[in-house]
Amino acid sequence: MSTLAAVGRNALGLSSISRGYAITFADLASSLTERLIATFHGAITFAAYTRSISELKTEISAALDSDNHSADVKDRLLAAVGPAFGFLISRPLGAPEPVVDVWDSGKIGFEWYLGRGRIVDATIDGNRRLVFSAMVGQERRGGVFFVDGEWPIQLVQAINEIRR
Repeated sequence: MSTLAAVGRNALGLSSISRGYAITFADLASSLTERLIATFHGAITFAAYTRSISELKTEISAALDSDNHSADVKDRLLAAVGPAFGFLISRPLGAPEPVVDVWDSGKIGFEWYLGRGRIVDATIDGNRRLVFSAMVGQERRGGVFFVDGEWPIQLVQAINEIRR
């Protein structure tokens, strides 16, 4: 597990949870920022990450509380939280925040939608496997990467191009 993934799981209080889904993110929210600041010593601006981290917590909490997901899917979601959190806080400066979603497959999804023909979708799983696809005008792109603290340049380029 990468350092960012470990920090993400620990910051969200998920380091030792497996099938004990009786966890509320409201209880963890107050300590999240404090732990992050202690970990990174103010090296990043947390206000820039507030919305996407809040969405991640909300979506995971809803999925874990739902009866619509099997125990296996919930385990995969818990495994994906650390890599997803690390992915969010390693967002390049100036890159827009994605909309965060939980997939029924146990992956965590990210979307940047700026209108017709200008969309980037990405998913990340517990193994740090990032799959992305993009529609930039009439051109389609995509790739599969293993992330560990840095975003793939192809993903950054696609996001930058849909912003133009």
